[in-house]
Amino acid sequence: MTNKRKKVGLALGSGSMRGIAHVGIIKVLEENQIPIDFISGSSIGALVGGIYAANKDIKQLEKLVLETDLKKTLALIDPTWKGGLLRGEKIKDLLN
Repeated sequence: MTNKRKKVGLALGSGSMRGIAHVGIIKVLEENQIPIDFISGSSIGALVGGIYAANKDIKQLEKLVLETDLKKTLALIDPTWKGGLLRGEKIKDLLN
């Protein structure tokens, strides 16, 4: 008989400043040695989840979130009415 653990999925929501809370949730899961097998997210949750999934370094993610300048963040907004509220080109350029 094998001892298979259940998979853990993390769903992160939208809401701009909630991104900081998402970092805290991931940090607590790591501190309690709860593995994250799947991450999904919407808006800021997708961005935070994607950055974490890419390198699994919560300290680096926390530093990035806490040192982010709100004015610079607002400058990333590129509104559109086709296919969503934001085009996302400015964010894609930043990540590249």
